[in-house]
Amino acid sequence: MTLARSTYKPDTQVVGVAALCVLASGLGLYALLSGRPDLGFHWMAALGILIALVVSRKRLAPLYLSPVAIVSIGIVGMALVGAAFYSSVQYAATGGSIRAILTDAETAATMTAMFVLAAAVLTGGLLVAWIAPRIEPTRQLSTEWQVSAGTLGLMVFAGFIPGLLIVVLRGSDLLRRNFYIEDHEAGSSILGLAGQLSIAAVIIMGYAFMRGRGGVRFLALLGGAGYLAIFFANGSRRLALWPILFALGMLIARRNRATITALVLSLPAAVGLVGIALFLRGLDQHGLVAYLERLPLLSAYPIDWSSVSRNVLISFGIIGATAFQQPQIDPGLFWVSVNPLPGGLVGWYGEAADLRLNYYTPYAAIGELANHGTLYLVGYGLIVGVILGGLDRSVQKLTKNGHDIFALALVGLSAMFLLLSMQYTLRASTRLLVYGVLIAIAVGWLSGVLARQRARRDAAPHWRR
Repeated sequence: MTLARSTYKPDTQVVGVAALCVLASGLGLYALLSGRPDLGFHWMAALGILIALVVSRKRLAPLYLSPVAIVSIGIVGMALVGAAFYSSVQYAATGGSIRAILTDAETAATMTAMFVLAAAVLTGGLLVAWIAPRIEPTRQLSTEWQVSAGTLGLMVFAGFIPGLLIVVLRGSDLLRRNFYIEDHEAGSSILGLAGQLSIAAVIIMGYAFMRGRGGVRFLALLGGAGYLAIFFANGSRRLALWPILFALGMLIARRNRATITALVLSLPAAVGLVGIALFLRGLDQHGLVAYLERLPLLSAYPIDWSSVSRNVLISFGIIGATAFQQPQIDPGLFWVSVNPLPGGLVGWYGEAADLRLNYYTPYAAIGELANHGTLYLVGYGLIVGVILGGLDRSVQKLTKNGHDIFALALVGLSAMFLLLSMQYTLRASTRLLVYGVLIAIAVGWLSGVLARQRARRDAAPHWRR
C-alpha cells in the first residue's frame, strides 16, 4: 500500500506571527515575575496586536508589505525595546545629538503613549480592511520584484538626484568644516528632504546592482559607493544604515541564499559603523577629508557599547522628552502640522524653530501628539490607520496586477513615515502620508492604463499583435 504524500504547506505568516506571539507571551510573563508589571502588561498588549494581525491577514497585504502592519508593529517594537533598555543606556557618554534623561514614570508614560497610538493606527487600518470588499489575489507574489531594463535605468537616474542635491547644497563643507552639522543644513528643508530620500536611494542602488547588467550595474555600484561617502562625510547615523539598506535592495531584487546572507551580515556591519559614527562626531574637525585623515586613530578609540545602544534607542528618549518634558504645545500648531498646504501658506516656517529640543534635535511626532493629549493620539492614529488601510489596499491591487515595483514605493513611504514619526516633527511625518496618498492615486491610475493596454493586446487578433 502506498501512502499519499501530503501536500499541506503551512502558512508562513501564521508560523512567523505565532512564534512572535510565543516570544511576546514569554517576555511578558518574565516581566511580570521580575517586578516590571507595566512592561509585562504591555507585552501582553503587544500579543493582542499580533493576534489581531493574524486574524486579519487575509484582509491585508502580506505582513512584511502591509503599511498597517509595518507602522503598528514598528511603534510597538520601539516602545517595548525602549522601555526595557533605554534607562540603562541613557547616561552613556555619547550616542546622540541630545541627552534625553527620562524618569521611570516618564519611561512608562512614553511606552503607554506609543501603545495608544499603535492601537489606534491598527484599529483604523483594520476598519478599512474589514469594511471594504476583500481583494482576492490572482497571482502568487513573486520572490523577485522585476522591472524592465528601461525602468531600471530611470530608477538609477532618480536615485542619483538626492545625492547630487546634497553635494551641490553642502559644497566644500562635505570635505572639511569646523562643526559637526552646519547651520544651513539644519535650516534647509530641501537638504533635509534630500537626506531622507537618500535612504530610499541606497535601496534602489542595491536593487539595481543585483538586477541590472553592464553599465546599469556599474552605475548602481558607483551610486551606492557615493552615498556611503556622503554618509561618512556627514558622520551621521545613516552611515550605519548603509549596509542594511543596500543589502535590502539586493534582497528585494532577488531572494536567494546569497542575498539573505548579505542581509544577515549587514546587521553586525551596521553595529560596527555606529561606533565609527560616534568616533567621527567627537573629532575637532569634520568632513570627508578631515575624517579620512583621522581614521587611523580609530584603532585607539574604545567602542562604548552603551553609547552605541543609546544611539540606536535615542528615538525613544526624544519621544519621551518631547511629550513629558516640554511646555504644552499650542493646539493651533497641530492643525498647522497636519495641513497639507505648503508651509509658507500656513505659517509653518515661523513656528518650526520652536519645535526643537535643541538646535540639532527636532521634536518627535509621536511626542508632539502625546504632548497635546490622549485625544490627539487616538484621533490622529485612527485617521492615519484609515489612510494606511487605503495604502494597504493599493499595495494588494498593484501586486495582484503584477505592478510590484509601484507597490514597493508605497511600502517604502510607509516605512519612512514610521521612521520620521519617531525622529522628526509631526508635519514632516504627516507630509509623507500626503505624498503616499498622491502616489497611490497616480500609480493606481497608471496601473489601470497599463492593465487596459494589456487587455487590448490580448484581445487583438493574432495577425495584429
